[in-house]
Amino acid sequence: MSYATIDADRGLLARNYSAEFAGLGIGVAYSMPLSPSISAVLRAGGSSSELKLQPAVGLLSKNPGTITTRSFKPSAGLGASWQFARHWSASLNADWTRADLRDAPDGARQDVAVRMLGAGVAFNF
Repeated sequence: MSYATIDADRGLLARNYSAEFAGLGIGVAYSMPLSPSISAVLRAGGSSSELKLQPAVGLLSKNPGTITTRSFKPSAGLGASWQFARHWSASLNADWTRADLRDAPDGARQDVAVRMLGAGVAFNF
């Protein structure tokens, strides 16, 4: 199970916009030992995502408000883990999924790519 949230704000003076991504994923993982201390991890599953967009508007333009699009898409991931001490390991991960986005309240859904990279340190009991 995984959870991700990302916020982004951009703009200058009156032309500001913001976007927020929240995703909840569930799936299966397979750990393949490559050596006594290094493993490769393969993941597959599904991700439920919600994209919220506050479009940039000009001074005299009407603000459409926040546009929310929800979707459920397949997801995949790769990772590598290195156990550098008896109870400690470090990992690098890459995950991919797709999500739907609308840039106008009545606009068509657009399919966008969501790519997440991660690094971590874990204590294993």
